[in-house]
Amino acid sequence: KVWKHGPNNAVPDIRNYSKSKPTIAQMTQIDVDNYQLELDLTQGQTLTLGGGDAFTPAWINPDFFEAASATSVKLVPVAGKYRITANLATKVVDALVLKADGSGLATLGDDGHGAVYFIGYGIGSPAAADQPGWTTEKGVCVPESAPGIYKMTAQAGLEGSTTLGQRFRVSGWSGKFFKNRGWDGLGTFSLAPGTEAFLSIAGDGNIEIASGVTLDEGATYCLTLDVTAGNDKPVLSMVKK
Repeated sequence: KVWKHGPNNAVPDIRNYSKSKPTIAQMTQIDVDNYQLELDLTQGQTLTLGGGDAFTPAWINPDFFEAASATSVKLVPVAGKYRITANLATKVVDALVLKADGSGLATLGDDGHGAVYFIGYGIGSPAAADQPGWTTEKGVCVPESAPGIYKMTAQAGLEGSTTLGQRFRVSGWSGKFFKNRGWDGLGTFSLAPGTEAFLSIAGDGNIEIASGVTLDEGATYCLTLDVTAGNDKPVLSMVKK
């Protein structure tokens, strides 16, 4: 339980604590269950979610947030504009990276900064069952955790798993990271030393689970995309935590 919610306020809000005084911004209701708020944030900035009629999140995307206390979280990725979302039915708190001017979703720039998106099979969010397949507009957004570094931490689950946080399928991967929720691709992926124990790159360039390998169901893995050498030289690494 990371965030507590006041019992007298049915609309979630974000409490954006600074060194001076907190600012409280109410989230905008998108439909019956979904709320969102767009904020300019800095890496490590502390946020607290209020309202929501005692809504306690069942899952918070760890690529974007880490627990700072019993009632607050810190932003994991680099400074930027983010769309924070809360679903009161599923109790999922998530986020997307936006362009600096808020005009749409961030893309991977030529300088290696922005956001990347996994499209294909094997990775879904908030659960493996949510894998996008080849539907580009459902691409899984991965934020920039450090300059040119994009990191996703998840548990492994069976195909079709609806368990929140089990975002990596134990097998059956076939997909790529793209610069946007479209077909703007990167160069040929290479694997960092040791990653061949988990992944392989198919002849068509897709990322797959290595032959004969099955991820351990329930175990946590960290998948990292490194474009510090350029978008045309992307390097993948994967470790079991």
